[in-house]
Amino acid sequence: PEGTATWQAERVGSLRSGIVEMALAAARAAAEAGDQRPVFIVPVVWRLCFTGDVAGGLARELTHIERALDLGSDPRRSLRDRFAALLGGLLMARAKRLDCPSPEFDPAHPAGYFPAQSRALAAVRARLAAHHGAIDEDLAVAQHRLRRSIRERALRDPDGARQDRALLLELQRLTRLDPSLYGAPTLTQEQMAEVLKATRSALVTRGWRNSLHNTVPIAVGPRVAHIRVPDPIAVHAALQTGTGPEALLAQLHERLQRAVEALGQECEPSAAPFRRDNPLCAPPLTAVLAP
Repeated sequence: PEGTATWQAERVGSLRSGIVEMALAAARAAAEAGDQRPVFIVPVVWRLCFTGDVAGGLARELTHIERALDLGSDPRRSLRDRFAALLGGLLMARAKRLDCPSPEFDPAHPAGYFPAQSRALAAVRARLAAHHGAIDEDLAVAQHRLRRSIRERALRDPDGARQDRALLLELQRLTRLDPSLYGAPTLTQEQMAEVLKATRSALVTRGWRNSLHNTVPIAVGPRVAHIRVPDPIAVHAALQTGTGPEALLAQLHERLQRAVEALGQECEPSAAPFRRDNPLCAPPLTAVLAP
């Protein structure tokens, strides 16, 4: 509850300061009362891994999103090709709907997706900045400030605020589809599922069935939860040494991220057999030496 939901299993999002503030307040109250009991922040991480091949579930999820967004659906195509076509089609369709410049993406060359996405993201940022000032690079900070500014604009320009909310949704969607996470030569089926889940929760929202699906974590196949508890942070000791809340929050984030990465390595043997070639990954450049 003190973090930011990102739909990303491999990256810990920005943390809010509430957990640190509560722990420090408890440590201070205990010290003032002469209570010697220690106060800890206990990190907890988990990773959800499919128990087997879920290609059928991924295909069904693709079909639902394709039809809901009128992007065309061809079940005869391979899963990887449909995945690339969905993201590429959305990139072009959303740019047109939001009245942004074309990202100049060629669906016949899906390896050009991320450069095109970068252009689309820059256009969305420019549109929002024109009405709300500079956009922070930290998505958690940016969306908080933008929501407040959009609410203020709604009082004088409801239509403009409605358009800005759609632009903010696209900013969130594109920022989370980070090439550093999804631009590798292969993708796990868990990564494909989380991209589809984030896409559906952002854009397929009409009707109670979709609302339920986007509220309850309905997966495309059976999963196992791998849970780990990293070393706790001794807040009572930090209080005695004068360690501030910012340093404690950074320490908590670091422990969470390290644990998530270690858990990913533990789960890799079960994920590896179901990895698929990533059509969005540009082939490596090959140097050619002149004779």
